Amino acid sequence: QLIDKFTDCVIRHRECDHVSKVLQERVFIFLLDHSSSVFIVHEDLKNEVLEKQKNVDLLLKVPEKKVQNNPKSLKRQYTFCKQVTKHEFEEHGLDTEHALLGLLRGIVADKNLDTKEKRKKLKQFQKSYPEIFSSQFPNGFPPLEVAKQRKQPLLSGALNRLRNLR
Repeated sequence: QLIDKFTDCVIRHRECDHVSKVLQERVFIFLLDHSSSVFIVHEDLKNEVLEKQKNVDLLLKVPEKKVQNNPKSLKRQYTFCKQVTKHEFEEHGLDTEHALLGLLRGIVADKNLDTKEKRKKLKQFQKSYPEIFSSQFPNGFPPLEVAKQRKQPLLSGALNRLRNLR
């Protein structure tokens, strides 16, 4: 009865449904009887894993330059992240918020952007960061200066003078 239960746990695959229950039990019993030889880890694999583990230990203890000069070093360099404290995380969030507020003020104060471009950028900012936008402008969009008429290029003035000569 135990063999029946464990056979389903060990040999469970979609493609094994068509295999008879008796054959599955025979394979399971074979695995049990010869487990010492079937589940042996190959010596080369053991050595390779141990070597890589030593290299990872070296990476953690020795600066990266010394490990890279080692011909037996890992092909892939590993990086480990340092956990930040709650205070550092909150401080970083405040820095980000200040930078975003500076960006918002910069968009409003930019003299090189015309009104249409400013509105477009402000709408995009409002869509991306609604909390920051509403904290800065609780009544909606800020009053934007009407952009000064751009001077006509010199060539158009010359063309107008030529037309008047007719």
